[in-house]
Amino acid sequence: MSVKLADRVLCTGCGACNNVCSQNAIQMQLDDEGFLQPNINAKLCVDCKKCENICPVLHPKYENCIVDECYAVWTKNDLRLKSSTAGVFALAAQAVLREDGGVYGAAWTDEWTVHHIGINTEADLTKLQGSKYLQSDTKNTYQEVKNDLKDGKKVLYSGCPCQIAGLYAYLGKINIEKLLTIELICHGVPSPVSFQKYLRDVTGIDKKDITDIQFRDKTKFGWSTNVRIDCGDEIAYQKNDREDSWYQGFLPCMIMRRSCEQCPFSRLPRQADISLGDFWGIEKFDSSWNDRKGTEVVLVNNSKGEQFFKNQICPQLQRCEKFPLTMATDINKTILHPFHSHSGRKHFFKSQNLLPYKTLVDKSLHHNYDLGIVGLWYGINYGSILTYYTLYCLVRDLGYDAVMLPKPNNLWTEKFNASDSIAQKFIWKHCNVFNTCRYQEEYVLMNDRCKDFIVGSDVVWNYDVCGKQSDQFFFLDWVECEHKKVAYAASFGQNLFGTDDYTEKAKYYLKQFDAISVREEASAIALKKEGIFEKTKHVLDPVFVCEKSIYKELIDEASYIERGKTVFAYILRKDMAQAKIELINYAAKLYNAEIRICGNPNEMEDARRIYGDSILPMLSVEDWLYQMNHCSFYIGDSYHALCFCLIFHKPFVIVYGAADHGFAGERFHSLLKLVGMEDRFFDTVDDLEKIKRVMEKPCEWNIVDACLEKLRIESLAWLKEVLEQPQNSNHNTVERRIHEKEKRKTSELSIRLLEQEKQIEQLERMMRGKLENEKKPRSILKRGIQCISDHGLGYTIKLGFTKCIGKV
Repeated sequence: MSVKLADRVLCTGCGACNNVCSQNAIQMQLDDEGFLQPNINAKLCVDCKKCENICPVLHPKYENCIVDECYAVWTKNDLRLKSSTAGVFALAAQAVLREDGGVYGAAWTDEWTVHHIGINTEADLTKLQGSKYLQSDTKNTYQEVKNDLKDGKKVLYSGCPCQIAGLYAYLGKINIEKLLTIELICHGVPSPVSFQKYLRDVTGIDKKDITDIQFRDKTKFGWSTNVRIDCGDEIAYQKNDREDSWYQGFLPCMIMRRSCEQCPFSRLPRQADISLGDFWGIEKFDSSWNDRKGTEVVLVNNSKGEQFFKNQICPQLQRCEKFPLTMATDINKTILHPFHSHSGRKHFFKSQNLLPYKTLVDKSLHHNYDLGIVGLWYGINYGSILTYYTLYCLVRDLGYDAVMLPKPNNLWTEKFNASDSIAQKFIWKHCNVFNTCRYQEEYVLMNDRCKDFIVGSDVVWNYDVCGKQSDQFFFLDWVECEHKKVAYAASFGQNLFGTDDYTEKAKYYLKQFDAISVREEASAIALKKEGIFEKTKHVLDPVFVCEKSIYKELIDEASYIERGKTVFAYILRKDMAQAKIELINYAAKLYNAEIRICGNPNEMEDARRIYGDSILPMLSVEDWLYQMNHCSFYIGDSYHALCFCLIFHKPFVIVYGAADHGFAGERFHSLLKLVGMEDRFFDTVDDLEKIKRVMEKPCEWNIVDACLEKLRIESLAWLKEVLEQPQNSNHNTVERRIHEKEKRKTSELSIRLLEQEKQIEQLERMMRGKLENEKKPRSILKRGIQCISDHGLGYTIKLGFTKCIGKV
């Protein structure tokens, strides 16, 4: 199957592809955010590409006029008061129905979702009236319209601009002379699944008892945005947009479909014959137009729309006046361009199944989380990425809304923040993540965003890897005493601490933790022995503790499929290359398999130089995990590859090298000792025949699983317990609060000074440019600095800009 529809991020869910498919191979299904997406059944698809060819996102058309005027409209008061705005759609529908035509629009279902239906009588018109602030499913209505037009019937079709575009794309060259289209000036469409959650969590009303839902009821609040839910003759729920959590998510565009902020139809020329919306803000230009009963803005986009508006609508209006379009676009921005999504959108949908609706909206709007995860997820290393991803999944499965905290500014280089790195792409795709801090001092502000903090697995407490540059950052020296501090499966590597000063501070901050667990048993023994933290727990790496189903989900996202058996080598180090090549070739022969070598993603050029064409291109995390799961045998020097060998039951040998290389040895020995497989680790290649004999040995996976399962259960129970228990009150002292208050002031002052330094640098560059252009003496720079001293930075910047643009 070679069909390529619009990317899921761009797809509007209009349903044109579903309607055009004669093989019934396309079904509109809810995605993980609750929006309809086309799903193609490859077994039924005949690759005709009709769906691809009519997709309005892939092939947008703009055939109407670019208007520069609009109309402000009132219908008669009785119709206005029972309409969302002023009732123009109802007048249009009545006109078509009088000529025995059909009218299509959005209606509630019995389950209080929204779908498009067609009506033929005025008695059913109320089903289509009223705003419904969630996405409608067009179902098969495009096909129904096509049949009506073929039968010579007049048709009015109303919907969002993307749905109008979808209808026209589907109809193609069909005669549309008797078709009239009306589009809503769309704010963006919220998720139907989110609305069900809102009904359940916020209103507490049983859906079976609901008889009506109105988003624009005028009986209490007048012409405004509000929600009213009726159960029989009783008003069960009624709030305005300031009080109601649906509007709190909807109005700032936080619960919209992803494609809405890139909508190709939220622009001029418009898609439909006529566009309708609220004329918000008209009172700024003419106060007589806002009597709180509703004023509608009408755009007439072509001659058909103009003729219908003048002949069928205008004669029935109470009031109608033409205005420049700029008066409408002052607030109705989506006439010209789509709104941007709120920055909390990702948080909302990532945590939609985790939190009650109102809490979800509040936290997403203000970027607040239960847990901030501190660690090395940004490391360009498949193991470090996956250990943090699994920790993230683990705490979320326990019910905590978590966020990944960014790399400290003073650790490593900026390449680890590059948006196209394997780590950044994967974690931003799957997790909630805070943006990079501009300054290291800003990290203290994370205390305002996260209730508690957890420092994660891997060698975060190793002096050579992290401590030399970031000092006490991973001992959470910046976390204030009102917050709980937990370490899960943290690792010192080979050595417990570093320099004397570093060690002294590390011990101090470790004692302020509420709970500590470490990945290596030796570290747990050492922390207890030295009296640093008596209750230190030895636990498994998060990759062992999370649900294995998450690996299947990731593997299913891999970009290609191997057809035969493979030997997979993931090699991080450059030493012993020839011996490793010999062992890889031996394994390939032993298993009659193809060779796949993945080099260190930090040093791909070196890997290609050593291993040549056998090196795979840079793998995504999903592709790497696929290779681990698919291979028949693994050979390499990665700790986390070893973990996945144990998880996926893959025979292996680890060829690492001398145990005195930095921090590496203990993590391998601790894990292999636990599962009784220490004979598969080699720190020398002096005896290749011995290694080959081990490669031929079968693995007793039932013993491995039993050993891991015991500690897995203990690890999960420990994490659950420490996250549930209250904070240690001994850590929250008056002295610490005073100290941290001063520390916070210092950080905030540092941020302001750093900002001022940036502004001064800008000013100096600007002045230097002035000097070069006009060849004035350099004393102007000194005068600028003196001006800052005498009058302050703000005055000097204004003065400098004024002079530079010649407005003295």
